[in-house]
Amino acid sequence: PQARAEWFYKQRAYPLDHIPLGARLKALAQTEKIAEVAGRAKASSGSLWTLVGPAGFNSNVAPSWGQMSGRVRALAIDPNNSNRLLLGTATGGAWLSNDSGASWTPLTDGQPSLAVGAVAIDPNNSNVFYVGTGEGNGSYYGVGILKSVDGGASWTVLGVNEFIGGQITDILVSPNDSNLLVVCAKGGQTLEGSAANNSVGGIYRS
Repeated sequence: PQARAEWFYKQRAYPLDHIPLGARLKALAQTEKIAEVAGRAKASSGSLWTLVGPAGFNSNVAPSWGQMSGRVRALAIDPNNSNRLLLGTATGGAWLSNDSGASWTPLTDGQPSLAVGAVAIDPNNSNVFYVGTGEGNGSYYGVGILKSVDGGASWTVLGVNEFIGGQITDILVSPNDSNLLVVCAKGGQTLEGSAANNSVGGIYRS
């Protein structure tokens, strides 16, 4: 696993020996500017696409024979509405269901990281979501914590300096004070930035 992680990291750091702190976020911002200058493609009035997912598929590769799908890493149930579910996947972002899981809507497709290790819904405000990026089993490193105050319509990134390159494994919001959060994080071995900037795993309080 260590050799794989080092190869994965070096492919993205080349020609440097490390990825400068915040480089991924800067690259995404630059991509957005290029798209704005070039002009975004207008939606066609004709239907050119056919829905193919999300849906399970049949695997013929051992040991996962038969019907399978992506790996779910985190689930939060709205304490004020049990039909409302917030789900986090290993490398597929966060998803929301308003009908007890019968249908799902992706929430974070345009965010800096689709690797999710933890999700939480504020028990005092059901429109406030937290999505911890980076997945604890090492599938991909994260960029911090995504926060939405409008039910997933828009997001801001929190804790970049503390959690860049690491993995968020749990998020707890106090039922008595929405400003009190406890976050469990795992520091990665192949992180963004130099060794001095690498995030450190542990329990954080905000």
